[in-house]
Amino acid sequence: MACSIALCVGAPAVLAESESLSAEELFRGLENAEFIGGLELYKSKLAQLRQQIDMSDARMRERYDRLACWYQPDSNKDEAFAAIAQAEQWIKAAKAEEHLAAQADFTLCRGWFRELIGEWTDAQSDYNAALALAEQAEDRRLVADALGARAELMAFRGDLGQALEDFQAAHHIFHSLGIRYWSTYYVSMIANTYRRMGDYVQARELLEDVIQQFRQRGDQDSVRQSETLLALTLDELGEFAAAEAIYADQLKNYREKNEQYGVLSTLISLADNRQRAGQPDAAWTYLKQAEPLLHLSYDGGTLALWHLLTAAVLVDKDQAESALVHIVEAEAPLAQHESLRYLSWVQKLKAEALAQTGQWEAAFNAMQIYQQTQETLAKKQRELTSTRLRVEFDSARKEAENEMLRAESRAQNARLESLEERRRWQGLVFVLSAVLLTVLGVWGHKQWRHSRRMHQLALTDELTGMPNRRAVYAYGGDILLRCIGDESAFSILVFDVDYFKRINDTWGHDVGDSVLQTLARISGGVVRKGDLVGRTGGEEFLAILPGADVGQATEVAERLRKRVEQADMRAVADDLTVTISIGVAQYQPADQDFPRLIQRADNALYAAKNAGRNRVELA
Repeated sequence: MACSIALCVGAPAVLAESESLSAEELFRGLENAEFIGGLELYKSKLAQLRQQIDMSDARMRERYDRLACWYQPDSNKDEAFAAIAQAEQWIKAAKAEEHLAAQADFTLCRGWFRELIGEWTDAQSDYNAALALAEQAEDRRLVADALGARAELMAFRGDLGQALEDFQAAHHIFHSLGIRYWSTYYVSMIANTYRRMGDYVQARELLEDVIQQFRQRGDQDSVRQSETLLALTLDELGEFAAAEAIYADQLKNYREKNEQYGVLSTLISLADNRQRAGQPDAAWTYLKQAEPLLHLSYDGGTLALWHLLTAAVLVDKDQAESALVHIVEAEAPLAQHESLRYLSWVQKLKAEALAQTGQWEAAFNAMQIYQQTQETLAKKQRELTSTRLRVEFDSARKEAENEMLRAESRAQNARLESLEERRRWQGLVFVLSAVLLTVLGVWGHKQWRHSRRMHQLALTDELTGMPNRRAVYAYGGDILLRCIGDESAFSILVFDVDYFKRINDTWGHDVGDSVLQTLARISGGVVRKGDLVGRTGGEEFLAILPGADVGQATEVAERLRKRVEQADMRAVADDLTVTISIGVAQYQPADQDFPRLIQRADNALYAAKNAGRNRVELA
């Protein structure tokens, strides 16, 4: 097989660009991605190969067809369906010949084209079937191809734990087989999985190493692919200018090569980058440039992302009615693909747009779904972290076991030669064992420190230094159970900054951040000893008041409201006045759990907004 997902758009410099390559050299170069260049170069090499081989030789023809399957046209859906039909013909022929490896290769190829047109369930079935056939054929190379293809689809669909395991296994096989391009390529896929898991620092380090390796080999196409992943990582790290520079270079390259789908994807990435950076007008410009190219996407995902980003910009521009139209267009395909991260974004945008139109009940329902989705994502993130640590530990353990087996094998061979040799090798085994135990000890300590640091970061809001949503919700749930047990009072405050979007638009996001930091300091000084205030997202905060009935909670709320209203904001910005609206709720027996209590406080907050803002309302 073998070009798999990246379609051989770059590789290490192994074979010279010579027209006198033998058929075997051409086969090897195409199968192992040993040529440096883009898709057109590989197509020309495939055509050159066809001229050199005897197509009447059944085995030679099958080997050629296994390559040709991956280079079938796919510029539109009809071509992709035709490629699937052709792959099925090849699968049928391979079955008749009872050739398991060929069946696996053609099944992988069919799965790839099914994935292109958005038939993800059928594609995953093909990848699983191909993996089983490859294992039955005992073809390690095909096993790695199937694992890699399955992992990329699973990563895209959000099954990051299984994807990481498959990527690790595929990388290990390619590395052991000495196939350098695919070994390096799957390091980049492992890095991208770390990015999706939220470990952006590790992802960045791996990608920078991959880019350096491809650059040393003169493989500019692979450099650009890896730089795209690096730009996505930089966006997550908040380094928007660095990411924008990469996207701009990519866009220039795609336009020079007239690769329109690459232009479309990069324009959408630029729009997302500018929206994250707080520049909705720039994001809008890129989205309008991308709009005429949307017909090039036929899997639904790219179109859904365009609608979602367009809705985000329109919400920022207070064009809620138009935003809701785009939200509807984005929601259906994202729900079909079970993309929780983007569905969470959909619900948050929907809540903001509905609130702008005064549809408060619908906005509240959307925000409730958003919070539930966020909780599901948080749970999945905890599971993924556990899976990642297990995969990394298993990988290190297996490597240690393999090293021990190799050392023991060398010692056994030495014993057959002489007693002296045996003693020497036994000493070597002892040294290797000590080294491995030391390495595992250092690795374990590093993982412990990393886990401890991640736990601390996971409970703190980076901007304000306050407890974040996860921390304050956990504390509130614990306090609620305690107050129910001893039948004591318990109240909460939900509050946010009035007209916060106007502050950002007028004075800029830096001033907005300073306002949130100032509000954090004020609220921390107003609440009572034993109370806890945390930032739950955006400009919204939650205060936990153990032992406070609704009257006491209202006193704290009014004190906080007045302190914010009277706060001197001249150090933040001239002519800036900040007010907040607060919803107060005391626990009642009808509240089934902590989220239900928060819902009532949220309703009171919306009532405060409707009543003119800068006020306290009781649930």
